[in-house]
Amino acid sequence: MFDQILSMLIQSSWQILILAAIVWPLSRLSKKAYPNFAYILWVIILIKALIPINITMPVQQLPMVALAPVFTGQFIQSSVDNSAGVLSVATILTLIWFTCVILLTLRLIGSEYTHRKRMQKAVAITPETWFEGMKEELGIKKKITIYVDEHIQSPLMQGIWRTKIYLPVDFTRWSLQEQQSVLAHELTHVKRLDIITIYLQAAVRTLYFFHPIIWLVNDQIDLEREKICDDEAIELSRTERKVYGDQLFRQLATEQGTNPTPVLAGGFFMSDSSIVKRFRYIKEKRGEMKNKLKIHHVLIILSVISLAFLIMCNSESPKGTIEPIGLEKTSTTQESDDFQAYDKPPEPKGGYTAIQKNVHYPELARKAGIDGTTILQVIINKLGVAHDPEILRSSGNESLDSAAVNAAILTEWIPAQIRGEAVSVKISIPIVFRLKTDDVAKEKTD
Repeated sequence: MFDQILSMLIQSSWQILILAAIVWPLSRLSKKAYPNFAYILWVIILIKALIPINITMPVQQLPMVALAPVFTGQFIQSSVDNSAGVLSVATILTLIWFTCVILLTLRLIGSEYTHRKRMQKAVAITPETWFEGMKEELGIKKKITIYVDEHIQSPLMQGIWRTKIYLPVDFTRWSLQEQQSVLAHELTHVKRLDIITIYLQAAVRTLYFFHPIIWLVNDQIDLEREKICDDEAIELSRTERKVYGDQLFRQLATEQGTNPTPVLAGGFFMSDSSIVKRFRYIKEKRGEMKNKLKIHHVLIILSVISLAFLIMCNSESPKGTIEPIGLEKTSTTQESDDFQAYDKPPEPKGGYTAIQKNVHYPELARKAGIDGTTILQVIINKLGVAHDPEILRSSGNESLDSAAVNAAILTEWIPAQIRGEAVSVKISIPIVFRLKTDDVAKEKTD
């Protein structure tokens, strides 16, 4: 399980990196005109990160000949048992990742709880009639409550169903134009349901805390979202772009310190470089063009979605469908098309040492110092019973081959599975018979 989780994270991380390398230059095409275009491109990566699976395309199911791990005889039992309890690198890395995710989740919950508890003292204010007019113009019908609080330095919006807008305590002393432009901005967030994307960003940022591209994606999404809302607020409040930018700068300049801010909220939480880009966009946007996408934008977005889907897909054969290289079958080996591929391979009950315990080194071969490797093929049926053993490659000694066959037959198996159902499969098992040097010397002395 740990190997699968780590493999999934690594594959998904590479896919995100590839997709970001495609989106980055495309998002620059209209950076001063159509933030909606860049926003959608970056959100595609966000959604991809939340779907960290590979989609296996249908392939022809081939007969089974899978190479199992190498099992050795009981005469070297002690060396295997000593290493059984050692954690693999994949397990350690996965446990570290899981621990970090838990800690970051607790930190997020704690920050949100602290903020909401602090906001219980916020004072609700009655909105002006023009606020209701803005809501109606944007098509917003749900109730929105406005609060002011001394802990709030920048306006922010929270809540999906019960939406709240929090404002600095000196909001009532702002000019009418400043009040209208700020609330128009927050109402645009409400109309666009931006809080949902903010929740998704928090989830992805927690799961991929180690991935620098994810931090870049989140920063770009925040920037483009604020650009969109700035454009809408300027139009809705009938404010000139330069005046709007100056108002925004004054609000930022009045902030003091770096008080803790809730993560699950829409507000002025951006990196310094993004803040500069936001102000530059407000001042330098070309003309009064709308944020509506052009046909070529739509085509590019659809192409990126298709590329994201293709990156997630693979046409590799399922586990166990690849025949081991270099194995020569005997003339008696035959494969039946009745056997299927599997999602989960068969496993010996009690682990791989179960086969080892059933391998008995023939006494005559031991005394003669004979060793070798037997590669045999067996069918593991739906009940987990091994039968119809066939020698794919002989060890060169009949007694060793016979001991290998007996070990496979005596072992109880957990059957292979496909989509949760047991299936019959063929597997190949290399069993190594090798005497230790001191054992050989002892036999010769005797």
